[in-house]
Amino acid sequence: MTDRPSWQDVYGGRLPDHLPAVPRVDTPYVASPTCAEHCSGRHECDGLVVCEHCRVPAYQIWQHEWRGRGGIYFSLSQPGNGMPPYITGQMTNVTCLSCGQPLRRH
Repeated sequence: MTDRPSWQDVYGGRLPDHLPAVPRVDTPYVASPTCAEHCSGRHECDGLVVCEHCRVPAYQIWQHEWRGRGGIYFSLSQPGNGMPPYITGQMTNVTCLSCGQPLRRH
């Protein structure tokens, strides 16, 4: 044991007896949100998924604001250049159709 005070002794104080209440926000789970059904109309392109080798864009990543929940977003991938629709959680190690190299987000 040491005689030196701990961090808690120096900086830790008693918490107030009554902390302010934080409003609860219940958000239902939506497995596959869509722009037409769940978007507030506010969306923008957040990035591209491109081939590391030939720089061909494969997917656009779009951020959509949830309808009725301002400031909370969901992402959708839009395929381009002949790529199949991206299925979240089921497609891993997607490669370029032209050269077979891995795709990376930019």
